[in-house]
Amino acid sequence: MAEAPAREPRADRASGVLSLVGLPVRWRDRDPAGVARILLDEVITLLDAAVAWVRLDGADGGCTELSRSAPAVDGVERVHELVRRVEALPGDPTAVRTVTGPTGLRPGLRLACAPIGPDGGHGLLAVGSERGDFPTESEQLLLRVAAIQAWVGLQSALLVERCAQAARDGELLQRISDGLNRAKRLEDVFGPALDGIQTALRTERAAILLLGESGAMRFHAWRGLSDDYLHAFDGGPSPWQSDDDVRAPIVCADVDLCPALARYREAFLAERVGAVACVPLVYGDRVLGKLMVCFDRPHRFDDREVRLAATIAGDVAQALGRRQAELENASLVADLQRNLHFSELFVGVLGHDLRNPLFAIRAASWLLVNRATPENVAEAAQRISESANRMSRMIEQILEFTRLRVGGEIPLACEPLDLHDVLQGVADELHTVDGTRDLAVSRSGCTDGEWDRDRLAQMFSNLLGNAYQHATPGTPIELVVDGTGPGGVTVEIRSAGQIEAERLTDLFEPLRALGGRRKAGSSGLGLGLYICRQIALAHGGTIRAESEGGVTRFLVHLPRRPPAPERPQP
Repeated sequence: MAEAPAREPRADRASGVLSLVGLPVRWRDRDPAGVARILLDEVITLLDAAVAWVRLDGADGGCTELSRSAPAVDGVERVHELVRRVEALPGDPTAVRTVTGPTGLRPGLRLACAPIGPDGGHGLLAVGSERGDFPTESEQLLLRVAAIQAWVGLQSALLVERCAQAARDGELLQRISDGLNRAKRLEDVFGPALDGIQTALRTERAAILLLGESGAMRFHAWRGLSDDYLHAFDGGPSPWQSDDDVRAPIVCADVDLCPALARYREAFLAERVGAVACVPLVYGDRVLGKLMVCFDRPHRFDDREVRLAATIAGDVAQALGRRQAELENASLVADLQRNLHFSELFVGVLGHDLRNPLFAIRAASWLLVNRATPENVAEAAQRISESANRMSRMIEQILEFTRLRVGGEIPLACEPLDLHDVLQGVADELHTVDGTRDLAVSRSGCTDGEWDRDRLAQMFSNLLGNAYQHATPGTPIELVVDGTGPGGVTVEIRSAGQIEAERLTDLFEPLRALGGRRKAGSSGLGLGLYICRQIALAHGGTIRAESEGGVTRFLVHLPRRPPAPERPQP
């Protein structure tokens, strides 16, 4: 009888394959490192190997590398050298390949390597033995099966990791959402937003920038960033255009390799920033701002981080958008309430102020009809004329005010003229009406320019009439015209008397006196100073009031030529 061939050491195909096939039960719910440990221990035992080494490459670019040695073998030092030699061998990268160790690396150690994954690109399994016939055909088969199981184990471990990570991300997003929902003010949104983005991307440096009306991004909240860094980026334009269909996050894994950020290189260097990401805050079709995240060193942003940052930015944008909408709605409601109150006051004052001249006209008319004498006819006619003029001025102011309130502008008919002559004419008219006050007009420098004569006469007549009415009785009024400045002409109307500080803030607002007490003897609708300001603005000038030490000054500055009107866009 022929002698049976000797069995290969523990390389029985059937039992070995069965043992490897059963590995998934043992590494259930394990991470990649746990899978690698179980795999290496089983391969060393199954193939009676001296050393085993595995590298499992994850889809996100990370890898798990682990090596083991048999109990009777001292260490696995310099195994990497043999692995690199195997990977450098020509031929099919998916085949099992063998190399013998050099002197100094366990002389006689033979290392067999099997690639992991369908294309061999997901890692490498290496097993070393000091047997001269290693690996036999059966051992090569088992090594291939072990590599396949390593691939299965890696996918299982990655799935477990992804599920666990998804659960953690879900809990994080829920905490962020709860914090954002509790925010009562716009500023209350920033804290939960920064907490969330820092936790999600594992960084201590982040900021929120919001887009202003000028189109510039401004920092509103930040952590871990210096004032110099904020100054370098504050006020920059939005990297996303309003007509972009997609506003994707902008990531730079290495700031030294991003040409678009080259102008900020010194700021990155001083701040020790190696990577940066900007995620847009989009509400509806509007970009509200961005989340900025910084890393101390170059950082590879994986798909999960980008998706998670975009989700957090979306939640933050919704919270910011809602708060802004609430503020806008509250402002609209307040405006409506003010306008309603304004209209009610306007109607009340109009009725009150028209009643007096109407009463005067009725009384004078009754006198003319019932008790006319040569002596009182002229007096009654003068009273009717003055009352009619008052009513006419009120109607003119109402029409002017209405035009301005609906967005119109004061029309100008500018011509070359001497401002001093206009002011002297206004002063002479007022002095003819009321000669009880001294009114001095002085000038210096050139007072020529191009202005609307009638509008300037209207403005300065109103200002001087206001001074006549409210200045301390018996005190003079000074009118100073200064044309020495290069930017235009300044007119100062100075009179004795004090205006309360709280009234100076809204002195040129329409119907400013309606909410409080009207001075005895005052007349009109409270629109005069408002129209004065509009006339000054129409000429490209300014008007302001100062009152201190018992002296009140109105100062009007006019450029020598008004600005050219804007042409409508074609």
